[in-house]
Amino acid sequence: MSRPLEVIGAGQNIAAADVDALPGQLRDAQQSLTNAVTNVDILRGMLDRVGADQRSFSHEELRDVEEELLAAAVAAGDGGASTGIPELTS
Repeated sequence: MSRPLEVIGAGQNIAAADVDALPGQLRDAQQSLTNAVTNVDILRGMLDRVGADQRSFSHEELRDVEEELLAAAVAAGDGGASTGIPELTS
């Protein structure tokens, strides 16, 4: 970003500018800025999708999951007798 700004700044000072190189430098600066805008658009789109993909859970849903996990842990500790699922052995 600083290089395109340097080129643009130098182009405004005709006495210090390399008039022969300036058109190419300005095209390069323009392309760099265009690419930067495109990259910002891509990042914004990615951030928008991240927000859309997130799901929030209610207190009740979290409590239900906690109860299920605790029940599964208890079942694993009693060999699966409370659920009818046999305990895995290694």
